[in-house]
Amino acid sequence: MTIAAFMAGALLRLQDNPEPVVLFSAIITGTFLPETHFWVYGALLAVVFLNQAICYAPVARIFALESSRAAYVSLKTILRSTFGGLPALAGVKLVST
Repeated sequence: MTIAAFMAGALLRLQDNPEPVVLFSAIITGTFLPETHFWVYGALLAVVFLNQAICYAPVARIFALESSRAAYVSLKTILRSTFGGLPALAGVKLVST
């Protein structure tokens, strides 16, 4: 993987789903005191980056394979319907109790 491909993926991730940025910003500003050393913020950012990289790099590698993409495309409708219906069922159960 080249640096350009990595940066393109990182920028796409920020454009596609900015909620983690907002979440981590809220946690950082709400949890740490103003007297917190600067290196603690750097360490926290490194931990968050490593966590995201470790979680998403295998997924990106798997979907880089043609066979994985083809299998996902063939199952996409079933997967979306199934996993989209689960929260609806949970909502119905919540309302009915």
